[in-house]
Amino acid sequence: MDSFVLARYGALVQPQIWISPSGSSNFASITQTPRSHLQDLIRENNRLEKADSTDTPALIRKSITDSIEFLKAQLTKIQKDIDDHTNSHANFKEDLELLQSIPAVDP
Repeated sequence: MDSFVLARYGALVQPQIWISPSGSSNFASITQTPRSHLQDLIRENNRLEKADSTDTPALIRKSITDSIEFLKAQLTKIQKDIDDHTNSHANFKEDLELLQSIPAVDP
């Protein structure tokens, strides 16, 4: 039913074709990275918790804590890159503010 309604709408209204602004594909790839880094960070924190509760060599614990620090630094850098990109494109900034005003959309 929905596809039928959309097809009729397109046929009757003939809306203008939307073309993605330059830089939007780059923005999409930038915003995917934090999710995977967050998952990695959770995984490394779980490893550290297990290492704390077992007899884990100091070298392994150091490796885990180094990974955690690296991921935190990367997340900070990526967030800065996202903010810089968003602030340098007025349309992105307006669109982001509009999207974040919707209660179901994560900030």
